[in-house]
Amino acid sequence: WGIWISALAPVIDPQDKHVLAVVGFDVPAAAWQQEVSRYRLFGVALASLMGALIALFGVTIFFQARARDRISRPNTDLKTQVSELARSNRIVENSSTVVFRIDLRDSHRLTYVSRIWAHDCECSADLLAAADHWASLFHDDDQSAIHADIEKLASCKAANSRLEFRFRRADGSFAWVDGRVSIVTDEIGRRIAIEGIMFDISDVKKAE
Repeated sequence: WGIWISALAPVIDPQDKHVLAVVGFDVPAAAWQQEVSRYRLFGVALASLMGALIALFGVTIFFQARARDRISRPNTDLKTQVSELARSNRIVENSSTVVFRIDLRDSHRLTYVSRIWAHDCECSADLLAAADHWASLFHDDDQSAIHADIEKLASCKAANSRLEFRFRRADGSFAWVDGRVSIVTDEIGRRIAIEGIMFDISDVKKAE
């Protein structure tokens, strides 16, 4: 008859507690073992799934922590750089030395000039930025030398230059300045701008 697994249980009278009968059932051993194996496999699969989920959760937290760390470091570095740039900008704006930049790609437009020049000339930033307007602030006798110097830089005949010239103050008088400029190139070597500084040397000229 093959191998069977039997389960038996007594039927007890609830009043006098006597056993009235015995109830049992038989299950083929192969079917029982198959059912047990099925539940065992289900348990192993469930445990494996839980383990995988826990591992995935741990890996996610690990990479999130690393990502936050990578993000926070550049943000800290960026804040430091912004702070340093702001500090440098305050130094430039409060200095008596004039810093400027001329864009060679846009009709030699003055794209930046430190605040002291605009204040001394009583010119707004928009007016100074107008194409070629800044050139009218120089003495007539110096115009040709200044334009020739700029063209020399723009046409690759020089990488830097130094020139003494005069520019008009707000009261109509002229100040002697010592201008020093250098060329700015892009990533492929094209000349895109001229950057420079100017020192007021009026006292030196007066002494001479």
